[in-house]
Order: sequence, then structure tokens, then C-alpha cells
Amino acid sequence: MPARAGTCPPDQTTFDYVRERTSEPFEPVYADDAASYVQEYRFDVSKLQPLVAAPHSPDNRKNAAECRDVKIDRVYIGCAPQHWPGRAWRFARLVSEIQ
Repeated sequence: MPARAGTCPPDQTTFDYVRERTSEPFEPVYADDAASYVQEYRFDVSKLQPLVAAPHSPDNRKNAAECRDVKIDRVYIGCAPQHWPGRAWRFARLVSEIQ
């Protein structure tokens, strides 16, 4: 099942994580109560391995453990503005504060 993004409703752990890292207001996004889906999947995320995208495409993914000896000298952190209208600048500002 190829995918580049997925969403799930935020929980208290997510809210705590965000609040510990910013004082900026944020608004959680939820599906509409009447939303319908072509297909719905459920995963036991405790069994998932973290993935990273290797050059030159998000489709070129590897298990993070495979990359533990790779020296990282630059990264790309992206935000698709067409999916986040008016919020790309906020995303860029948050990323600029990463130390």
C-alpha cells in the first residue's frame, strides 16, 4: 500500500508534545463526523519501523536502521503549500527554530 501521508486524530500525547515545544496557538484537524472513505486501514503502529526517504524521491524509502551509519550533512524539510494554504509560512518559521 503506497502512501506519502496519513492522518489520525491527535491524542493527549500529541497535544502535550506540541505544547512543550511552542507557545503558538494551534488548531487540531479532525475528519468530519459524516466523512466516508473508500477504504479504511488500521495498523498496530507499535510494530512499524521508522522510515526515511533517501535521495532522490520519497518513493526511495529505507528503514531508518539501515541508515544509521549515513552521515547527514543536509536535509530537506518540505511543506506542500497547496495542502496548507496560508500555513506554509508558519511551518517554515517552526522549522527555522529547530536546533
